[in-house]
Amino acid sequence: MNLTKIAEDREEKQIDRLLRQAQHDPAFIEAFRGQFKGTVSLEQIIMKKYPNQVRGVAFSPDGKYVAAGCVDGFLRIYDFHRKKLTGEVKKGIKRGVHSIAFSADGKYIAIGSGEGALSIFGFDKKNLTKILEKKGNRMIEALAFHPSGEYLAVEFPYEIHFFNFDGSDLTYSFKIKNRDHPSIHGLDFSPDGRYLAVADMGSVKVLRFDMVNFPEVAKKNETKKSFWGLAFNPDGKHLAVSYFDGDIKILKFNRNALYEVGTINPEPSVTVFDVSFSADGKYLAAGDDYWHFRIFEVKQK
Repeated sequence: MNLTKIAEDREEKQIDRLLRQAQHDPAFIEAFRGQFKGTVSLEQIIMKKYPNQVRGVAFSPDGKYVAAGCVDGFLRIYDFHRKKLTGEVKKGIKRGVHSIAFSADGKYIAIGSGEGALSIFGFDKKNLTKILEKKGNRMIEALAFHPSGEYLAVEFPYEIHFFNFDGSDLTYSFKIKNRDHPSIHGLDFSPDGRYLAVADMGSVKVLRFDMVNFPEVAKKNETKKSFWGLAFNPDGKHLAVSYFDGDIKILKFNRNALYEVGTINPEPSVTVFDVSFSADGKYLAAGDDYWHFRIFEVKQK
């Protein structure tokens, strides 16, 4: 019997019940969420500086590799072992790398470029082999593979398009609307594939990925600053979100609510473009517009 899991489930149900009771009282909800601030911390363990902005970061699903994509036109992939980066695989991308996503099996990497090209490469430890490239006319800021490997989600103005990927080609499948804002900066699926998190300029929301109407189940709004990147933790219960002003926050996702449990600002006024959790959830990678690639250790207090 897993007593820790039983306790966590009870806590989740209690939080759910209180938030439902207080759903018409925003002041109560904010005060309740405030109890959890500071329960998670981020400690920087690695920092590298590149020749230009680091717009995309991604850990491989097995946690052995971490990728950084820069506006200088290179995707760099490193071995990540015992808090160190070793080796380097570089691949040139026209007009720079603006978004990155590993497939769930780690065999493919999708890249969105500054010129609007969507490329997929086969990845085999030390090699990157281009499989396909779809041309576009605008930069691609966010993309994400579904854990099943069946879909690749790609942001468009006011929309998210979904493509089927069979290992050799992409075919358009369907799209959903994002009416809150034309610019979508972050996309990620929950580990079980049941939810899709979306970050735009003014909000982070979690949608149920049910292939019918994609209902919104949780949302966090910001009126004074903009969201940028986001990533689901492998536990499916936390999200990391990054901001235009340099903040990185850890949010707890509790079925129908998002509330802050930790925050760090490694360099004020520096936009953090993207974030990604390692496979065990113990590390968080981040890239910013001051040319930094950082890795933080995630600690529970």
